Amino acid sequence: MVAVTAGLMAIAFVASWRSARAPDVFGVGIGALAAALVLGLDDEANTMLRSSPTSALVRLAHRLAILVPGLLAASATLIVADRFLFAERSPLPSASAFAALVATGIAVEVWFGRRRPEMAAEGAATFVMAWVLAASLVPDWWIVERLAVAWQLDAPWVLGASIALGLCGTLGRGA
Repeated sequence: MVAVTAGLMAIAFVASWRSARAPDVFGVGIGALAAALVLGLDDEANTMLRSSPTSALVRLAHRLAILVPGLLAASATLIVADRFLFAERSPLPSASAFAALVATGIAVEVWFGRRRPEMAAEGAATFVMAWVLAASLVPDWWIVERLAVAWQLDAPWVLGASIALGLCGTLGRGA
C-alpha cells in the first residue's frame, strides 16, 4: 500500500508542476490508499472456497481485519510525509471522506463480484481512482463537478449509502 501510494503521489506531484488543473497530490494519495485496500480484497480463492459454509460477509470481515492495520500505517505515513514535505499543512480530506471513499470501493467490489468475481477488485480500484481524479478532469459544470467531489462534500451520505449497498450485496451470496 505504501509503495503504490508513494508512486501515485510522485506522479501527481510531477503533474502539479506541469498543469494548472493537476490533481491534488494528497487527494491522489488518499485515493491510492482506498484503491490499495480494495485491491487487497481480491479473493483469489473464491472458486475453491465457494462451497464452504462461511458467508461472504464473514470472509469480507476477515480480509478487512488483515488489511486495515496496513491501511492505518500507510495513512500515518501519508500524514507524516505531508508534514515534512511542505511548510504548511495540505488540505487533506477528512476521515469521514476517506471512510466514504473506502466504503464506496468495497460496495463496488461486492456488487461487481456478484457477476465477475475474478475482476471485482480491479474494477472497484479503477472506480475509486477515477472518482478521485474526476474532480480535476471533469468540466466546470455544477452538477458534474458536484458529483465528482461528492465523496468529500457529502461524506456521511456517501458512507451510509455505501455501507448499506455493500451489506445488501452480500445477502443471498455464497462465499
